[in-house]
Parts: sequence; structure tokens; C-alpha cells
Amino acid sequence: PDSCRKEPIIGLAIQIAAARGDGDRSRELFEAAIRIPRIAADTASFCDDLLALVDGALTAGIAPAEIRERLIDASLVDHPSFGGVIHPIHGLLALASGRNDIAAGELSAALERPDERISRPWLGSLRTALATALLALDDRAGALAAVTEALESYLARWPGVRRDRAEALARRLRGASGRTDGELSTREREVAALLAEGLTNGQLAERLFISPKTAAVH
Repeated sequence: PDSCRKEPIIGLAIQIAAARGDGDRSRELFEAAIRIPRIAADTASFCDDLLALVDGALTAGIAPAEIRERLIDASLVDHPSFGGVIHPIHGLLALASGRNDIAAGELSAALERPDERISRPWLGSLRTALATALLALDDRAGALAAVTEALESYLARWPGVRRDRAEALARRLRGASGRTDGELSTREREVAALLAEGLTNGQLAERLFISPKTAAVH
């Protein structure tokens, strides 16, 4: 609700608005998040809350440079708990900027000794992000290992968009799209099913880890 001006509420709300393709609402919520007075003391949920906020903003299409400048550098970089998420945040922003080598390095560092306050579902999502960066760097074996660990160790009991993203990437890495059924390939049938759910080309691209142009071709 609009009356709840806290990071976890706004982070979730941005993700929902982005999933619905409501860019105006996503932008409105991002601006609201920037205006929230920062919590001075450590909180148990700070790491998860900030990851949700950044991920939601990226999903909504807000530029990584703007997120870094207006949200991170302006008000969060000096937060006492920011050290726990410095590598994951830098990794997610680098990945969204196409700097895959930096993303892989930051995310690997984050997952080598993760902050204990980062929840298991978020650790699974970060491993999926690492797998995406490794795939972009042509390290298919490393990418498959990362996304398999995400699915088997962290997201097995967490259905929803996190596991959907990981499973879509795992299918791509395992070559599931090579089979055909009638006149449609496996990937084309997957796209058709998502279209039936009302997803746009941009949302398809994000879900399947492909470009919007490729999504449109499918």
C-alpha cells in the first residue's frame, strides 16, 4: 500500500508493477523509495530488502547508472549494513549494464562467503545471476553448475519467479530447445505458453534470458 513506505513493501511493489508492464507505476514507486529516510541502525532484513529494491528497479527497466547514483551512492553506501550486500549489488548492476566480467567477479565474491543475513532464496537468485553472466562469457559449464546449485540447493522449495528464471536458464543450457514437436520447437512452444499468460515481448525476453528481438522472432 502507498501508506507503507518501507523498503520490503516498495521493492515487492516495484517487481509486481514491472511484471504487469506498468512502467509509470514502477517509476512512481522508485521515486518513493528514494525519498524513504534511511534506517541508521543495522536491521536483520536490510540485505534482503535492498536486494529486492534493486532487483525490482532493474526489472522495471530503470537504468543501472540511475539506481547507483540516486539510490546507492546518494543514501545507502554509508549504511552500516551495506558491506553485506556490496558485492551482490555491484554484481547485479554490472550484469544489467552488460559488464559480464565484472558481474561474474562481484557475484562470485558475494557467494564465496555470503553475508548470513542474505536469505536462501536470494542466494539462489544471485547464483542464477552468476550463471547468466558466465553464459555471456561463454563459460557454459560454469553457468550450468551455478544454476544447478541454485535449483537444487536454494530454490527447491521456493516456487515462483525466482525458480522460473533459474529453470528457464537451465533448460537453455541443457539444450532443451533443440527438440521439436510438430512445426514448433520446444522454445517456440514455451514462448506460446507465456504469450497465453499475457506476457509482452520484453517480459518474455527477461523470463527466457534472450533479447527482445529474439523473443519477437520466436
